[in-house]
Amino acid sequence: MTGDRNDKTRGGRRNMRGVLVAALLGTAACTCRAADLGALRPSAEWLRTERLRGTLFHQPNIDPMPAMLTQPAIDGPVGDAVAVTLRGRHFLRLRRDAPGICSVRLRHVDSSEHFPQVSYALYSAGGEELQTGLVGRKGVRAVEIARPGEYVLLLNSGPASSNAVEVTVRDAHWAIDGGSHPEYLRSPMHHHFLRDLKLGGFNCAMVDVESLRQSFVTDRGLRAWAALVKQWTDYAAKVKLRTIIAIDLGGTSYEVEAFEGLPAGLYTEPKEDQPLAPCPLQRGYWEALVLRRGREAAKLAQDNPYVVGYAIDPEMYQCWSYGHYMLTGTCFCDHCLGGFLQSEGLGANVLQEKTTGKARYDWLVSQELQDEYFGWCAEQMTEIAAWCRDELHALDPDLLWCVYVLEIGNWFCEGLARGLSRPDLPVINFCEHTYYSVGYDREWLDKTHQRFRDWGANVLQGSALWDLHFAPTKPGFLAGHAYNLAVHDEGWWYWPGDRLYRDWGATHAYLGRPAYPEDYWQACAWANAEIETTLKQPRRAGPLAAAEVVPWKGKIRGGDIDGPPEIIRTQNEPPPMICVAAPGTLYFLVPERAGAFSLTCQARGVANAARVTVSDPTGQAAGSVAGELDASEEIRVEAARPGLWSVAVAEDGVAPLRGVGLRVEGIPALFGASPGSCLSVASKKPGLIGYWSLDEGEGVRAADTSQPPPCDGTVSQARWTEGRIGSALQFDGQRGAVTMPANWAYNNLKAFSLAAWVRLDALPTQGHGATLVNKGPESPVQHFWWWIGYPPDHSLILELGNESHRWGRSLGSGPQPWEPGRWYHLATTFRSEGGQSTAVFYRDGAKVGEGTLDEPFHSGTYDLKLGTYGGLHWLNGALDEVRLWDRVLTDEEVRAEYARAR
Repeated sequence: MTGDRNDKTRGGRRNMRGVLVAALLGTAACTCRAADLGALRPSAEWLRTERLRGTLFHQPNIDPMPAMLTQPAIDGPVGDAVAVTLRGRHFLRLRRDAPGICSVRLRHVDSSEHFPQVSYALYSAGGEELQTGLVGRKGVRAVEIARPGEYVLLLNSGPASSNAVEVTVRDAHWAIDGGSHPEYLRSPMHHHFLRDLKLGGFNCAMVDVESLRQSFVTDRGLRAWAALVKQWTDYAAKVKLRTIIAIDLGGTSYEVEAFEGLPAGLYTEPKEDQPLAPCPLQRGYWEALVLRRGREAAKLAQDNPYVVGYAIDPEMYQCWSYGHYMLTGTCFCDHCLGGFLQSEGLGANVLQEKTTGKARYDWLVSQELQDEYFGWCAEQMTEIAAWCRDELHALDPDLLWCVYVLEIGNWFCEGLARGLSRPDLPVINFCEHTYYSVGYDREWLDKTHQRFRDWGANVLQGSALWDLHFAPTKPGFLAGHAYNLAVHDEGWWYWPGDRLYRDWGATHAYLGRPAYPEDYWQACAWANAEIETTLKQPRRAGPLAAAEVVPWKGKIRGGDIDGPPEIIRTQNEPPPMICVAAPGTLYFLVPERAGAFSLTCQARGVANAARVTVSDPTGQAAGSVAGELDASEEIRVEAARPGLWSVAVAEDGVAPLRGVGLRVEGIPALFGASPGSCLSVASKKPGLIGYWSLDEGEGVRAADTSQPPPCDGTVSQARWTEGRIGSALQFDGQRGAVTMPANWAYNNLKAFSLAAWVRLDALPTQGHGATLVNKGPESPVQHFWWWIGYPPDHSLILELGNESHRWGRSLGSGPQPWEPGRWYHLATTFRSEGGQSTAVFYRDGAKVGEGTLDEPFHSGTYDLKLGTYGGLHWLNGALDEVRLWDRVLTDEEVRAEYARAR
């Protein structure tokens, strides 16, 4: 038979494996423990004295801070300062127009036992951090602002998110921002998350930078990539928090771009819909994907002692079938299988006879050689990993390596674990097995440690806990497992860290009790504090010594974790944007075009009640709710008259007022403490309200130059290209968007016009439209979608949605021919009045269609996006000169727009 096995040679090869491992790890290889905490070099001693207490988060992109779109709600003086008591995280907008000092007085009112301080951070209009501080129990702090301008004050984020503070602002207009907060969380303020982690007792943040919107293939791109990473590591040094920089092996389009020119792998299940991964056992792959960025990380570590590690996520989300920790990611190319055959003294005829990965793997199985092949792959991986380790240690010899899912234990994991570790410097495992309701399982941990020792690898077991599987509402779950994993094993990771800074309310209830973000923070702060105390007092028996078995098991399916509803149920409770913790009155401006609005009220938790009353500008009550309000209660106002409204919060008498959450929909959500000091959203004048020329040619900002105040867009995974006029943005049909944050100027429009220059690089296909402009999700809410439709018609379409239509209703131009590569000027006008909605469609200045629906619609209140609809239907082509008006253009005006750039 071709390539018959040679037992003598094969046995000799197996014996050589131990020699190779010893050579790579040194003389201590045979006795190396996983992890040998007693042999750590000084730079890694914290892993023994503090234990790993980390989190991993995945969204490091920083966008420019959106322009402050505020103005005084009413004319006149600011008036006397009025105090407001708030519980939890809040964003305050402050505007000081005159010279002189503005003072913000913060008084500690109430706090949790696990973090007894009020936290604050002051930012400029551009997102620059100006001041940070803490206010202890019964303390008072004055935050002074000396210069005129606009500012943001962040209160009680992170571990302070259960705490209450009394706020008094003097000599400035100000408001509590009760809207959604993504514009803050995507801005430079996002760095503050590291401060919150430090305050919450974490000692390491793993920053997953794979999704950074920056190519690293060219030298210029790599420098730009490193500069983006440095923003995070510089802030980490400022707050004295260790960081590990994490990358993927094919998780984003930029990482796939780095595949170009590399030798392709040969896999058992090639996928036509996924980029083909390179061969993982050739050094060019590791140079392009790992070392190119790793050297930049090591350089950062040279100058910054808080950059302590570099991590690899092998899950390859763009081509996940080729994850090398799986059989489908094991390569059987000529380089790999040919090298193995040569090492075994076997003939190479099989390389010509078997030409697919599946056929070659089946041949190995038929010859009972698959285990030997995987062993050979592990040896090759060990050599490559040791080379990568030495390359980075030449720049920073103390840099730790971290790898996800080493516990899976195939040849790839074994080779990385051996090659990346040293006797005095372990490789850290980000273990995912533990986060599926497993946690602190002594028997499983002992088996895993033994396996790592059997490999001859020095692995520090970092066990991850997934917050959805480990409830914070009972001490023995999240806090108990975290404590035991650190005190009685080697450390823990919270995952996903992104949920610690996002607005997400309560997604699940455990044993009948909903779990809120502040509950997770309290559990983490408690666990980390107990870990510190016990490590200093080893004989101590703390309150978290018992980790309870989690009674729900399995993966999440469709948002649900497997389990009976009395054990775990889906909650999907939206978060309140404001939480008032003492009686008082807030004021808010209802602008023109508002129509109806709603205020949702919730006084959650036991022994907590409130009375909430909404009044119109005349003082007439428009609605009220009262009681314990454990479930949300809505006050809905129809045909709201414009002007300054108020919402009064009072005690109800049923129970004390601890805090009532408020969430407003349908109007700008800025709430002031007094009529004179209240801020409102600044508005554009009627006419052209949005103009994105897309002439920047580089960067992530798409400027709105229509009129002040601007509504700039953020570019994500779209590329700058030559446009119809100047530059334009090109989309590849698979990703990319420009996002303009929700702006009142664009909201609830019952008449508007859209225009843009458009080039299709490929025609839309069935189920994949070409989005031009979108506002709102594909949900039963007011939204619109301007797009070029499916074959065979390829119509220009304006799809409209409201509360009655999940999928929307469409108005279209009728069939249209398109020539790929050619620029077209497209325009659509819309008007809704008298219960009817009409759209008119234009191409190159000429009317090409018109339609009417017997139903009213408007533009809704969501973000405006270019190039995508709901994360799908990406444009395959380019956009340029995008314009939006708040009125219907005439035929003549549309022709003039076309002629402008003809």
